Amino acid sequence: MRKLFILACVCALLFSFSAVQAQDPAVKDEKAEKKEDVKKDDKKAVEEKPVVKAQEKAADTADKPKVRTFQGGEIVVKEKAIANIEKASTTTEVTDVDIRARSEKTLDQTLEMVPGIKVETSHKGGKRFYMRGFDLDKVAILVDGVLVNDVYEANVDISQIPVMNASKVIVNRGVSSALYGTNGAIGSINVVTKKPEAFFAETNLEYGDYNNVTINAAHGMPIGDFYYWITATASHSDGYSISSKLDKDERTKWFNRLVRYDLYGNTLAGITLQSLDNYLNDTGKWNHTDYTKYNLAGKMGYSFSEKTEVGLSSAYTRTEAHASTFQANYFPKYTDATDTWANPSGTSLTTDGKSAGFTNRAFYWPLKYDLSVAPYAKTEFGDLTLRANAFYVRQRTNLIGWADQDHSIAMFPAAVVTDNNPKDNYTSIWTEQSVGMNIYPSYKLAKWNKLNFAALFRRDSHTAEEQALSSTQSPDIYAAHGNDTYKTTYVVADYLTLAIEDEIKLGNAQLTAGISYDAQNFVENKYLNTTVATGGSDHAWVDKYMAKDDSMIWGTRDSINPVLGFVYSILPETLKARAAFSSKTKFPPLSAYARLATETDDLRIKPERSYNGNAGLEYSIDLKKTELTVSADYFYSRFVDKIERIYIETAGITTYTNIDGAISQGVELLLTHKAEKLTSHFSSSISIGYTYTHAERLDNTEDVSINKGKKFEFTPIHVFLFDIRLTSIAGTSFNIFGQYTRNQVMYALKEAPVAGVGPYSTKYFQAVELHNPLMVNVKISQKILEKYEVYILCRNVLDDYNADPFNPGPGRMFYIGGGAKF
Repeated sequence: MRKLFILACVCALLFSFSAVQAQDPAVKDEKAEKKEDVKKDDKKAVEEKPVVKAQEKAADTADKPKVRTFQGGEIVVKEKAIANIEKASTTTEVTDVDIRARSEKTLDQTLEMVPGIKVETSHKGGKRFYMRGFDLDKVAILVDGVLVNDVYEANVDISQIPVMNASKVIVNRGVSSALYGTNGAIGSINVVTKKPEAFFAETNLEYGDYNNVTINAAHGMPIGDFYYWITATASHSDGYSISSKLDKDERTKWFNRLVRYDLYGNTLAGITLQSLDNYLNDTGKWNHTDYTKYNLAGKMGYSFSEKTEVGLSSAYTRTEAHASTFQANYFPKYTDATDTWANPSGTSLTTDGKSAGFTNRAFYWPLKYDLSVAPYAKTEFGDLTLRANAFYVRQRTNLIGWADQDHSIAMFPAAVVTDNNPKDNYTSIWTEQSVGMNIYPSYKLAKWNKLNFAALFRRDSHTAEEQALSSTQSPDIYAAHGNDTYKTTYVVADYLTLAIEDEIKLGNAQLTAGISYDAQNFVENKYLNTTVATGGSDHAWVDKYMAKDDSMIWGTRDSINPVLGFVYSILPETLKARAAFSSKTKFPPLSAYARLATETDDLRIKPERSYNGNAGLEYSIDLKKTELTVSADYFYSRFVDKIERIYIETAGITTYTNIDGAISQGVELLLTHKAEKLTSHFSSSISIGYTYTHAERLDNTEDVSINKGKKFEFTPIHVFLFDIRLTSIAGTSFNIFGQYTRNQVMYALKEAPVAGVGPYSTKYFQAVELHNPLMVNVKISQKILEKYEVYILCRNVLDDYNADPFNPGPGRMFYIGGGAKF
């Protein structure tokens, strides 16, 4: 594959050279000599005028884009004459051209190239992101305007969201529209798909190291007033190898720095964990990282007139996957009630499992699927526009959680009490459903003023079930339930948003002001009484404590959330100043309510509130063949009563609490330059971004799991992004893109507190500086006859590894691919 990459570079140079020769001055002179002959044919051209007109009409039709953005998928619809909140905050619009240029397949790859966003592998093995230091549960993620959400834990695997057939991905950071309600505290991401304008068909194929294969097809066309659009993607991976820079010696150094076993008199040789052996001695292909995914999506619609359309959009994604992540967990324990320190468990360095000092989550998903069905309608009555959609979203996840790659040690205890050692493992089955309706009326009061409204309602439910693996692997579970699944948790909540947003344009000023009323109503909470279930009783399914109402108007919790945005054109079409502010609430997730047992627990969980500000300048020049844009933004977010997850080891459960708060502030700089003719033979596109983030926890919680210091873990202070593209007139393209991150930290022990009664202090911990990765990707492509393209891609050319040495990600990987459009 590496030799093929070098060969492609040589071929690309030859194609570019041939293009230069094609534009030799001698050729131009030869063309000039033929002008006289053309003049002689003028009379004949006049006679053939009707034919020429017909040909021109055909050419116009051919030049017309075959697909356009599916406008029904947009929530905040942009109009040049009217302001909107996305202009006042920091918004990046990733187009299908960008997605294709970087060969992005899923949303995680797209977000890696957006300023202010850091993508990482979660402990469960999926992909998640942080926006300006805060977790993705603070961000509204939508596909064609339908919310994508893990309704139980707010933990979305964004690698499940395909982008290969997207028209654009709109990433709004800092302040999101009031029309989203509480779903977007610090931002929003909307993946908007395509709608066909003419017959369109496309197919793509990519193959890479370790049998990384992706096959994609898209087709659609209008038939009179009806249209349809369908896409299908299949991808498979046998895994990857990690960077050669992170060899066994380097891994050992990182382990010794981050897992301070030496502070308690232990030695490396005395650690007998399988997790450590798997981490230090894994060579070649990184174990337990294969997957197979299928995605099928489509939409269809009918236009009754130019102003009225109805349709249906649907998508289905199915995955089977293995994942392997490592995590340091060797810390002392502190009991707040007795002000007592305790040393790490004596078995935490010898016994694998959830409480081990170093864990390996070797998870297997035999089935994971996402299904969405969303009918939509839009119509116009003069100055009134109405857009609406209903939706049904179902997510099912079958997970077998192992603490070792040999699949012999269960990671999580079952709901049914088991006395075996090792404990019975089982298939954990989570089914999450969301059903509801969104209505977006909009009324244009004047050319300079528009009112937008939103009425959103949905019901979310989470059902947790368990099932024995077999009579031998799960004997106690099998004895109580056989091969049948049994429910362990069932929670339901309703959500309501009523919002209004006013957009005003007066001269060079654009103002957006909005407010939303949002409410969460906890409806039902049931669980499996494990004490009764052990005996195999039929009366194990019982009601659990219900959170008490604490609302102004309706529901369990509610809030009022204002939004304000301002844009002023200092120099029209050239220099703009912008500012935005919002105050938004985030309600506790269903998992927080499901774990409540008493009124005392209930009082500890409050909605968190964020105060978000964004201010910036944007300078742009749009000449005939060149575009230049420079922008600078300052951002600030403060969370009060921030909700955090904590693990109570004595009870063996994960629960939630509020901490005092957190602050994130910083600067984003972005420069983009596009030259249609950099020279007579090449066009170019350059994008360079920089983000500085200062994030700080405001917390005095006396709990080791959430308070080891003020810094945010795994949040880089400095991030540099670059995307440089060069295209020759022969259709050869060079693209180099990537990112460089600096100053991420991970907490480790600094000194061992004396066991016994004593005050809690973060002085016992230190923020260890992690690796500063430089990830560079190179793609070389060649268009053939406009309809075809072949390319070769090298991801991570420098063979670097992620900042987190325990989850380093793929090393250098090579791919070849191609596609065709019709």
